[in-house]
Amino acid sequence: IEVISRIIILRGKDILLCKNIQHNLYYLPGGHVEFGDTGEKTVYKELSEEIGLLPEDIMNLKYIDILENIFPYKEGLNHEVNLVYSAELKEDVKVESQESHIESEWCSIESLSNINFQPKSIIKMVNKAFSSK
Repeated sequence: IEVISRIIILRGKDILLCKNIQHNLYYLPGGHVEFGDTGEKTVYKELSEEIGLLPEDIMNLKYIDILENIFPYKEGLNHEVNLVYSAELKEDVKVESQESHIESEWCSIESLSNINFQPKSIIKMVNKAFSSK
């Protein structure tokens, strides 16, 4: 079982997504929680590694919910538990991918069901975070 911290970052009606270039797969920024790290610490670490954000760039970090996801992967199944957070960025902060295999994109929330966004079941949490703004 993989434990992953993911973060919903909204700007207006857009959401910040990462895109795996090779597989044309979109997902929320975040990454695997390493032994001894908290979910929150992982959020800050992954935002720095993936898109170059510093802790001071992030405001109002909140834990939203947990999502368990079991899905086909390679020749078997993959099982992950997602700790989902939401946050805002300071207005003048620019995001730029720090990893060559990932792009960062602002996408409309409405487009999530029309692109290769995974896991699809997390869209409900995105809508919840957007409606609570």
